[in-house]
Amino acid sequence: MGPREIADHAELGRPPLHEGASASAIPLRLLLIEDSAFDAAMISRLVGQGGFNVSAHRVEDETGMRAALASEPWDVVISDHNLPGFSAKEALHIHQASGLDAPFIIVSGQIGEDVAVEAMREGADDYVLKSDLGRLLPSLQRSLRAAETRRIRRETEDALADSEERLRGIASNLPGMVFQMEHNVWESILRFRYASEGAASLLGVPAEKLLADGASFFDRIEPSHRDTLRSALARAAHDLTSVHWDGRLLPAEGVHTVWVALAGRPRKLNTSSVLWEGALIDVTEQKMTESALAQSREELRQLGTHMESVREEERKSIAREIHDEIGGILAGLKFELATLRARHKEPADLVARIDTMAALAESARAASDRIMHNLRPSILDQGIVAALEWLALQFRKNYDTDCSFSTNQQKIALTEARCTAMFRICQEALTNIAKHAKATHVEIELFADTRTVSLEISDNGAGILPADLERSERFGIRGMRERATGLGGWIEIHGSPNQGTTVMLSLPVSRGGQP
Repeated sequence: MGPREIADHAELGRPPLHEGASASAIPLRLLLIEDSAFDAAMISRLVGQGGFNVSAHRVEDETGMRAALASEPWDVVISDHNLPGFSAKEALHIHQASGLDAPFIIVSGQIGEDVAVEAMREGADDYVLKSDLGRLLPSLQRSLRAAETRRIRRETEDALADSEERLRGIASNLPGMVFQMEHNVWESILRFRYASEGAASLLGVPAEKLLADGASFFDRIEPSHRDTLRSALARAAHDLTSVHWDGRLLPAEGVHTVWVALAGRPRKLNTSSVLWEGALIDVTEQKMTESALAQSREELRQLGTHMESVREEERKSIAREIHDEIGGILAGLKFELATLRARHKEPADLVARIDTMAALAESARAASDRIMHNLRPSILDQGIVAALEWLALQFRKNYDTDCSFSTNQQKIALTEARCTAMFRICQEALTNIAKHAKATHVEIELFADTRTVSLEISDNGAGILPADLERSERFGIRGMRERATGLGGWIEIHGSPNQGTTVMLSLPVSRGGQP
């Protein structure tokens, strides 16, 4: 056991151990600088009676002391004051130069008070007269406790220095600045208690300047972003919550715009001040990536809107051709068959064939009408109100399900693209209801004001779940969202199990001259 156990033993007030109780005695390596073997043995025995298992070594001169200090780490050094050719003062200097942090106690037959005080000033832990050796054991215990305190303090300081060094190493390798920032809430004063070296490369402001002048930090932030940072700090300081803020720095000469992200956790110092600990990092590349991704998404959205517009035009063109060309041909064919039927009353097999051809022609006409309506119902030419009302009527007829339609205006001026998009979204929603909802009642409500047109489709069916909305195969729902977003609107879909689903769509009447 070392000095800590010795100190613990003394602090706990354990009674001295008698000779023969060495099994529980505390090991103590004792270096004696003493020219009297008798005095050395007496000191060793006295220390041993205090509960220590003493391993003592005696030296008489400088050479012996240096050799002993180099041989092993001693727990305590006890030195006589005057030795032939050597002194306690010289021994103390050698002890200090060795770096050994062990108590140094002077034990002497005679020593002046001035000399003793001077020795204590120079670093000796205590002095004891040989005529008063009863003080030796308490002095030894007190000195060992002091040495242990010094050791703990030294280890703590070393650990703190090592921690600070690691922090500096981590901070210097971050793509930004680590900081401690004090914010006075009442006076709105900001000052830095710590700023890593990254401040110079990120902000163009040395850390020393930030510590001296906290305002120089805000001077580097783009003016339009300063208020957002102040607001974020004030709000988080009031609530004692973490702050997260993104903003731009003023560009330096020849340098592109730099985006930074600040993240910090607060702790209250007093009633008026909050200390933020966090980091400011360069997120320019991330912002550029996000911007490029947003631009790509917008381009894809515009492409999707354009493709949908082209598809609707193609449907419209095909429907027109079916109506004009095929419809005309079938009408002519029916007329010719009717004429032929009027001229021929027999033979019966010919009449039957003519009737069959007339029936086929009528079926072809009905099929062409159905295809034409599926491509683009002509009811759309009469406006969104008539189109949605027709859609509700068809849903009731085809699925034998109650479906009501209501609107706050009978005439709604809506561009053809928006009218078609709203019709298709309603059509897709009704198709989903027919396939999945098992509903008995559906409501379609249309509301318009000077700026927006809103559509709400609700049912009392099974109800869609949030997880179902995110499934990759839900292309119909994706298409509804893309249609709405592409025209500057939004769509929300929510449902509850066995309580139905509601689809809410809102489109602007127009947006920036777009169709």
